[in-house]
Parts: sequence; structure tokens; C-alpha cells
Amino acid sequence: DFDKILQSLVTTMEHPDPFVRKVAMFWMTRIVYFHIGDPTQADDEVIAEKNVGEADSAIRPAATQSLTAASISVRNSLPHVLPGILLSIGDTFHGRHGTSSKGAILPDQTTHALAEQTNAALQDAVRRDGASYVSHLDGFIVALHEELDTGVAGRYPPAVDRRPYRLDVKSDGSGIESTGWFRASSGTYEDRDDATMMSRLCALEWVIVLYDYVVPDSLKAEYACEFIPPIIHQLVYEPPEMIVFKSFEVLAKITVPVKGEKEAGDSSPGKVDAEVNGEANVISPDFDPMSDTSAAFALDVLDSSQSNFKSRNRQVFSCLVHLHSQNHHLLSKLSTVIEFM
Repeated sequence: DFDKILQSLVTTMEHPDPFVRKVAMFWMTRIVYFHIGDPTQADDEVIAEKNVGEADSAIRPAATQSLTAASISVRNSLPHVLPGILLSIGDTFHGRHGTSSKGAILPDQTTHALAEQTNAALQDAVRRDGASYVSHLDGFIVALHEELDTGVAGRYPPAVDRRPYRLDVKSDGSGIESTGWFRASSGTYEDRDDATMMSRLCALEWVIVLYDYVVPDSLKAEYACEFIPPIIHQLVYEPPEMIVFKSFEVLAKITVPVKGEKEAGDSSPGKVDAEVNGEANVISPDFDPMSDTSAAFALDVLDSSQSNFKSRNRQVFSCLVHLHSQNHHLLSKLSTVIEFM
């Protein structure tokens, strides 16, 4: 039952001990790579970091001509894999277990490298056979929302290795204060910056991948509406410029209607009203200048050659206005936001 197995592995990835997280990510990598990895992938194609050790060659998938029951089960469980990837892709901790038994397991790999392997294999599978994942789209959306709705500190506090500080604390964990890995209560969020940025960039990239290869044309507008508010709301936490730029890159991608969508939406209410009144290209004196039809007319007058880059509506701008009206401390950086746009 890969559904339960993968869910258990994702739960284990929340463990404060980095070694436990690495082992959980390693098992997820093997499962995904054997059952989802591209069987036609050339030997010289690598989906991990360079020089990640010999373990990479040990987990290449065997060529299969058809999907097995196990592979179908793994495919149906992939929405559970994405939260695990987002949890682990920023985990760059490298253990200090050089001479211990833990150091003999995956000594040259980090959880980050394993997560990148799994992420690349999963994205490649979605690009190859996106139609098969339409039924799981809601699971992917929930996982991405959980990441995008999280503040700058990330979903979990950083883990700290608690050492004995009293003589009556024994190595077996008994005593006044137990030793081992624990989640910090506060005050150690400095190390979370890089991890949060990597997971956030990964989530934003997934928004584009799903939009391009999974979401049907008839649902692209609804899909975009799901992500415009959370992506804009990230500005509240004043993220690094790399995340701001990537966010607007995603918005530029998902807000422009595709060809099939345009054909299906030719009978929009605004256009029908304009055609009925004989005002498709001329605005009457009593016409509402704030309507979508008026905005589209003005954009065509400015530069008709850029019509392919027009968004469906003005939801991005309305979200920006709403955000800055409630968070006045962001007004000083509005010029930077406009520059990125």
C-alpha cells in the first residue's frame, strides 16, 4: 500500500533528527525512481547534484514496457510525495557521524540532493504523461497552498542537537535534560532562510509545471485564481528578491490565456454586451471606463502587437492594491514590485 507508505515517509521527514530525515527521503527516492522514473532515460542523464556518490547509479529504474500495479499505486500516491519534497529540498545538513555507524550510510549525499533527485523524476513524469495526473490535481494544489501560505520562518522550527549540560544527564537520555535532536522553540531561525527559499522556489516552479502539463485548458483560469492571492500575499513577509522575481514570473505565465481557452471564451459577457450595442471598438459616453471591455480597448490602442500577452483579467492588480491597502509598510517597496512586473 504505497499510499500509506509514502504518507508515513512524509511524516517521518518532519523528525528533528537529520539522519532520520535523510533515510526517509532516501526510501522515497528509491520508490519514486523505480516506479515513476523515465525508463528511456539515457545513461549519461543525471537528475541529481554532481558528484553525489555511487548511490545515484544504484537507484536507476529498470526499463519497463508497461505500468505495473505497484507503479499505478505509486502514481496515485504522488500528491503525498510533493509535501515531502518541499520539506526536504532545503535540508542541506551534513552529518558529523564520520566514524559512527550512521556515517557509513549515504556518506556523500544530503537530504537536499535526494530531494532534488525525487523532484526531478516527479516533474519529468508529469511532463511525460500529464493527463494521467488530472485526477490528482486537487492534492497537488493543497500541497502547494500549504507551502505558499507559510510565513518566512517555514512550516517547522529548525532542529537543534541538544548536548548534556549537567553531570547528572546520562548518555542514554535519562536525567534532568534528555539529549538528542529537538525542535527549537525560538531564536534560531537564521538558518532557515536558505531552506525556506529553496522550498518556496520549488513550489513556484511546480505551479508552472502543473499549469503547462496537467491543468486542462478549460480549468486554467480557475487554477490561476487559486494561486494569485497566495503568491501576492508572500510580499507581506518581504521575501528575497529572487522569490519576488520568480513569483511574478509565475503570475506572468498563469494569467495569460492559452489558445484553446480563448476559443472557448469568445462569448464572454463583456464582449457580448459590446457587440449587442455595436460598440466592440468604440466606447460610448455612458460606457463604464472601469469595465474589462474598456481596459481591453485601451490596451489594444496602446500596442496591439502585445495582445498575446494580455492577462485574462485584472486580478493580479486588484490583489496588489488590496495587499498594500492593508499593509502600509509595504508601500516603500512598491516601486521595486512594479519594476519586477
